[in-house]
Amino acid sequence: MRLLLISFLLLTAGFISAQKIPNLTKANTVTTFTYWNPGDKHTYHAVQRKSVYKDGKEKPQSELVTEYDISFQVMNATDSSYEVEMVYSHYILPEAYSDMELDLGKITENIKVRYLTDEFGGFITILNKKEVVTILQQTLDVVSQKVSEKVAREKGKKSAEDMAAFELKMTGLKSVIASEENVDAFFSDDILILHGMYGQELVLGKPATFDVEYPALEQFVLKGSGTVTLNEINKAQDFARFDVLQQPDPAEVKEFIQILFGRLMPEGEELKISDYKFSSKSRLNYIMSLSTGWIQKVSATTTTTVVSPREEQKSVEKVTFEMKN
Repeated sequence: MRLLLISFLLLTAGFISAQKIPNLTKANTVTTFTYWNPGDKHTYHAVQRKSVYKDGKEKPQSELVTEYDISFQVMNATDSSYEVEMVYSHYILPEAYSDMELDLGKITENIKVRYLTDEFGGFITILNKKEVVTILQQTLDVVSQKVSEKVAREKGKKSAEDMAAFELKMTGLKSVIASEENVDAFFSDDILILHGMYGQELVLGKPATFDVEYPALEQFVLKGSGTVTLNEINKAQDFARFDVLQQPDPAEVKEFIQILFGRLMPEGEELKISDYKFSSKSRLNYIMSLSTGWIQKVSATTTTTVVSPREEQKSVEKVTFEMKN
């Protein structure tokens, strides 16, 4: 399919021009298709800033910054798919984190995640789920053991009830995170930021709408809507810049949170979800190579608001990926 499409673009856009810049199909039209080869490898540096605001205040109540590298290597390519390997490394975590939070924050470090995309670069699924889940389970077991040993050293400071509650939470965490059913969703945030807009045809200055599906934990798929606008084409410097606004349906967010908290909350406790209101939206700014389809830089800002009977809390998470090589 991709070969047929490339042939068509060559005929309509001019042989020489399409050879050099295949995603520039017309003077004002860009496609977001991938032209990758086995062995292609790029590393991005990511900076993630999480800010929490309470009751409409302008100053955040808390702010945490995390940095890490994430590398992508094309392992195989066919006419209908790519196989990509992704690896996290070089985490820099907030100083305010506890020992347990530091360990959990690096849970994905050095794990090799192999996944499949379609012919345009759109994410399909993780291929080595069993291997990834085994590593996640082992890592969570190590974290749990370290906490148990610390409690034993501090005997008397924490009660047996506290330890039992912690072990219950870790069991729930492992059942949600370290399972083959949830592994796609667990890694989907970064993958979808970098792969989520492939397969589009964009006209300069003309917003285009699209349907959104967000893989979530517990095999839940959040549906929503989005708008993408091509704002700049720079043929000389080989890039296109486009902006995206997308958000899941609030009713679906509410249903998902009910399911998730049902798994994580201690037995006998219940979250009265009807008393809460949820909203979430994301703004993404992309810079993409016209010649290869590799994303050169992307910034994604997600704003989530939760209104309860007692307070309003807004969480703003901004993550920027910038290609290092």
